[in-house]
This record gives sequence, C-alpha cells and structure tokens, in this order.
Amino acid sequence: MYFQRSRANFWDIANPTDFDTYLHFPECLCDQVSECPIINRKHFYFRHPHAGLVLVDLYDELNFDPNEPLSLLHLSMRSAREIIRSWCNRSVFLQNYHYTHFKILQDFLLSSFKIPNCISRLSLPSLCEPRYNREDGLLVFGLKPYTGLFNGYSPNLIRINMFQNQYILWQALYILIIDGHTRREVLDFIENCCKLYAPRRFRRNRQFFHSFIYRFRLIY
Repeated sequence: MYFQRSRANFWDIANPTDFDTYLHFPECLCDQVSECPIINRKHFYFRHPHAGLVLVDLYDELNFDPNEPLSLLHLSMRSAREIIRSWCNRSVFLQNYHYTHFKILQDFLLSSFKIPNCISRLSLPSLCEPRYNREDGLLVFGLKPYTGLFNGYSPNLIRINMFQNQYILWQALYILIIDGHTRREVLDFIENCCKLYAPRRFRRNRQFFHSFIYRFRLIY
C-alpha cells in the first residue's frame, strides 16, 4: 500500500515542522469525519522508555484510575492499538494521514483481514496521534526520536512537573499549534501549572508565561 504525498500549499512552507502533516488539503476528507470523538480522540497509549505503556490524556477525560485493574475490554483494545500501530509503521507506506487514509485502511482491514469497521475505527491510530516523516519521507506514528536529555525537550518543562512526561507535553503542543478550538483550555492548564510548580518565577515575571507560549509556537 502506498499513498502519494498531497501537493498542498503547506508543503511550500520555508521551515516545515513536525506538525505540517496535520494541516488539511483538498480531498483529505477531514471535514467529513464520522464519529469525530472516536476517530479524533486525543487520548492514546505510548511506550515510554522508562515507564512502559503510558496513557496520554491531558484533560483526564477517561477518568482513568491507575490503581484500578484494567478490564479485559480495555486490555484487548490497548493490545489491538499497539499491533495496528506497529503494522502501520512497518508495513503500510504512508506519507500522510487524514480521514481519506483512515478510510482506505479501514477498507483494507475489512477486505484482507475481515476486521469490521466498528473495530478498526477504535484500533486504528487517531488522526490526532503524534507522527513524523522519516528522512525517506515515510510516516511513522510516535514521537520523533531526539538525542539529548528529555528527547530534546527543555528540561525545565519536565523537571518542575509542569508536564508529567514528553508525551503530555507533545499533546499540549498539538493543541496550541493545530487545534484552535481548545487552545484556551490548554493555556489555562499551563498557566495553572506555572503558578503551582514555579510560583516564584511566575510572580517575578508574569511575562514569562506569555513568552513561554510564544517560544512554543516558534520552536515547535
């Protein structure tokens, strides 16, 4: 399976970022997403190198209690997502990932593996999941590998507990850069973290918060 890269205007950006594959283009069909909360879900698991599988959920919308045992349904769905994400990374030669690609993958899973759409819509990667293009142009789901401390993210963002890990930080960046509808909520979340975990810095320079957000937009 091979999907051609769309010749959308955003590919002409002088300094493309890790987020340019999320920008819409003609016939990406993302404006026709059915069951949007599921297909565009903003919670997902990632394999943290030091903590195993980590549930990423900035708003705690799942009411997930790590002290409670996971149900068999939850465990099976988590395993299915891991398997299908790995299959997408190793066997499906994606160069982009929007609703049109989601539908093609659904049809392929149904015709080749008899996986019904009601299952594939829950187990295929969310349209909001982290992804990046490798040097060969192919798309990989997951966080881009960086060298250095905290995978290249500023240690100040993790060390003072503003974000639990780089996966939560990535999700906040996604909302700030791509998802304008919930941007205010994430700004409030970060501001509260600044007040809670870095109160002296916040009181000393209230512009810190605004310049902090501005640097996010520039760097990432």
